[in-house]
Formats: sequence, C-alpha cells, structure tokens
Amino acid sequence: MKNWFAVLILIFFGMFLSGCQSPQEALMEAAEKTENIETGKSSVSLQINLEGSPVKEDIEPLFLEKLEISHEYDKRKEVSKSTVYANLNNFGVDFTIYEAGSKVMVSSPLLPKILLLENDMLPEFSQNNAEIGIYFDEQLAAKIAKIWVPLITDENVSKLGNVVVTTPDGDVKGKEFEITLSADQLKPALIKTVKLYADAQIANHTIEDGEAYFEEIVELIEKNDIGPISYFAYIDRDGIIVSEKLTADLKFAPDVSIAIDFQLQRFDLWQDVTIDLPELTDDNFMTKDDFLNGEKFKLFPN
Repeated sequence: MKNWFAVLILIFFGMFLSGCQSPQEALMEAAEKTENIETGKSSVSLQINLEGSPVKEDIEPLFLEKLEISHEYDKRKEVSKSTVYANLNNFGVDFTIYEAGSKVMVSSPLLPKILLLENDMLPEFSQNNAEIGIYFDEQLAAKIAKIWVPLITDENVSKLGNVVVTTPDGDVKGKEFEITLSADQLKPALIKTVKLYADAQIANHTIEDGEAYFEEIVELIEKNDIGPISYFAYIDRDGIIVSEKLTADLKFAPDVSIAIDFQLQRFDLWQDVTIDLPELTDDNFMTKDDFLNGEKFKLFPN
C-alpha cells in the first residue's frame, strides 16, 4: 500500500512540475525537439506587400514579393529536395534544389543545364556571380539568430490554449503559443540585422551599389516606430511545432508600409521519404567553372 501511495505522489508532482513549465521553456523545448526530426516534409508560404517606396526613386531595390517552398528531407541519408518559387520585382523565378551529402544540384528553366556544386562552394559561387542572388550562409544565419533568440523570454511568450490545427496530415490537436515583440525590441534588433546582412552582401559583392540602399533602410527604421508583431506556434501532443505563422503590418512612414504574411507547416514527420535525385550525364550538367566561364546568367531581363 505504501508503494502505491509513493507512486501516486510521484505522479502528482510530475504533473505539477510539468504544468509549471513556463511558456518560454515549453516553446524552446519544442523547437529543439522539432529540429531533431530526421525525416519529413514542410511547406513555406511568404507574402510581402509593399505600399510606397522605402528608398529614393533613383535606387531600384531587389524586392521579394512572394515565396513558396516545398521541402522534403532525410537527414539520415543526407538527402533533401526543395522546390522553390519566388516573385521578385514582378518577375517569377522557380527552381529545385537537391542536396546529397556534400553535393548540391540546382535545376531551373533559367539554367541551360543542371548546376552541380559542392556545399563549400556556395559562398564563393555567390561572390563570383553577383547577378545570381543573395549571399547567405550558416555563419550569417547564426549571427542573426544571436540577435533574435535572446528576445524570446517569459515576458514575450504566452500560451493561448488548446486548438485544432489543420495540416496536410489532417486535423491535429495541439497548443497555441504566441511571441509578441514590442516596437522597442524590434527597432534595435532590425537595425542590427540589416547592418549585419548589408555587410555580408557588400563584402561578397552580391549587390552593386547596395551600401546606399541599406543606409536608407536603417535610417528609415531609426526614424519610425515599427511593431509590435506577433508570431504563433502550434505544438502537437508529441511536443513538435507542426505549424507556425507570422502576420505583421510595418509602417515606416505615412506613405510607406509593408504587410507580411508567413506560414509554415510540417507533416509526414518520421515517415520514409523517397527523393529521386537527377541522373547526371556528361551532357546534362555544368560545374561552377562551366557556369562562370560561360555566358553570364541574367536573373532579370533587360
């Protein structure tokens, strides 16, 4: 009888302690658990609507209006596939990225052949061909994370309650969490992020005459109140973040505003994933050197 009583006491305290876990701790624990998933699929949708121009008329910024990504991966086999569609300055770009170990293969209607790269070539590749796009690597991502992660505190995270989330796997019961960041928190974090990002782009020559463009953005942030914004995470009964969304309306000036709608869903987690990698032949792929020594790639038509 005493043993049963001891077991009941342990169960009670276990439930009590788990109930006392702060929303911030629960969210960070779920984020770590989600990161450790080895197989699965995800979809990302990002819509950005810009009203007005945040920079001078004589500077034409590279503006992302829409982004859609379908991603599937198997970390155990070190393979993944990402199908990407982006709308930049009213120009649509679609491509597929395959990763297999250290190799990266990019297929796109914009490319004459499959582009074959090594992971460690990507920063160098971006530097040597500024017209392709934007420099971004793991080191830059880590530096940006150091700016934003400390903002996730008990004061900013709240648990809203139980919800039913609709995913490609069907309706999932879970808990809704919200992170709210005030204007006072957003402004210094945004300025640090823009400056860090700008330094990387300028150092790697990915944006011509970009210094003036980024300086205008920083000045705009400094002069205007931005925020607050809210981010929502939906955690299932297994402690996985199955859905995320962020909606924000940022007003930089009376005639300049940016509306952001971001949504991410995860599904088929821990399920077997079959990724058919492109079959490379001597005639259907090109290396980085082939690409850079050939005709320049034009992302936007003249």
